[in-house]
Amino acid sequence: MRTFHRRRASQIRVRLLAILAVASGAISTSTWAQPCPLEWIPSSEVPQQFNCCFEAIATHDADGAGGQNARLIVGSWFTFPGGIVRQIVAWDDVAWQPVGDGVNGQVRALVSWHRDGPEQNPVLVAGGRFFYSGGTLVNHVAVWDGAS
Repeated sequence: MRTFHRRRASQIRVRLLAILAVASGAISTSTWAQPCPLEWIPSSEVPQQFNCCFEAIATHDADGAGGQNARLIVGSWFTFPGGIVRQIVAWDDVAWQPVGDGVNGQVRALVSWHRDGPEQNPVLVAGGRFFYSGGTLVNHVAVWDGAS
């Protein structure tokens, strides 16, 4: 019987500590929190020229610390302006440009990755429902080094 009461008392103490931790966090958070206006910024700088939605978006700086700016990369299942199907494009501050040879299916994920360390230029990795990039079999994951 004593074991049961000790265990029960221990459980009550743990619950009380949890409640106190949450309450004190809520008090300090509300004390320090400052209101901040939330709003969407119009996308007038990036023309909407696609016949479908974007499913993956990333920024990629192909030359790392070099002189080029990072580019906005988007992927999905869409037709590139002009009727070319590539599924992955980059915004160069003027127009959408194809990224390499594109892929033959839907891009669902994009990431810029320093696979050889931070001192090397990053590569762009795309994942999704595709098998080929250009004529190369890639089986759902394609890596673009900025040149090929």
